[in-house]
Amino acid sequence: MGSQNKPATNGLAANDEQESAYAQLTDYLDRNDYSYTGDEDQSLVLMKLMGTHNSFQLHFHLATNGPVKRILMYSVYPIKAPPERRATVAEFILRINYQLATAVFEMDMKDGELRVKYVLNTDAERISHPLMGAMIYNNIEVADRYMPPLFAVAFGYASPDTALEMMEAHGQSVLQ
Repeated sequence: MGSQNKPATNGLAANDEQESAYAQLTDYLDRNDYSYTGDEDQSLVLMKLMGTHNSFQLHFHLATNGPVKRILMYSVYPIKAPPERRATVAEFILRINYQLATAVFEMDMKDGELRVKYVLNTDAERISHPLMGAMIYNNIEVADRYMPPLFAVAFGYASPDTALEMMEAHGQSVLQ
């Protein structure tokens, strides 16, 4: 089951919509027996999930903009791109992103952190459990599917063109 850290609020009430989105996400995670760490005051949930190729650290950031609830979900890769390969990795990420419809690859050029971002915006009063499940599944599936070619590019075993060609040759569509 999940665990939540609740730091002192200094008497300040958090935004009700953020609390609502936070409560809805943690309710989904609890009902599905996910282990996580949450901080309601920071509107942040952290957890780890295993993919086919490796485990991913998941970061959920909850925000509001008027009536819209936003969940930003990041699947963070367990390794970072080496400094000398970051420009090539950035090219590969641009090629992937051009073809993706629901997720976005990101890289921090300063430290080489690699992650996949999925954004859920809704003005619905209640975010459905199937929608949350699809968000988590789709993000992990994309991160996991691209892990081997991304790491091949990051560590100099393949060029961006070669990595995409290898995916297509193995019947892995780059469209998502």
